[in-house]
Amino acid sequence: ILSASYAGGNYVAGSLFLLFLFVVFIGMGITVVTMSFGRPSDVETPKGFHDSVGTGLPIMASMALVLLLGLYNPPQLVKLLNEAVAFLNQSS
Repeated sequence: ILSASYAGGNYVAGSLFLLFLFVVFIGMGITVVTMSFGRPSDVETPKGFHDSVGTGLPIMASMALVLLLGLYNPPQLVKLLNEAVAFLNQSS
């Protein structure tokens, strides 16, 4: 949508789209953060939980996999995705 509006010379529409999208994401973000963390308490309570390798490693491994697949797609994966697209196009 955005690239088509700028390619067509509709700079105002594209800019408004970006602005409204920004407002929506900020609004959703504020709502989610408030629901997740709640209102901060006045008294700081000590926490007994600390991150360890067991809690951080799966997250880091997932992030590394997403980065790797974003930079390089193995030929087998590309072939599988192309076959899935051909199958879905054939069914339609």
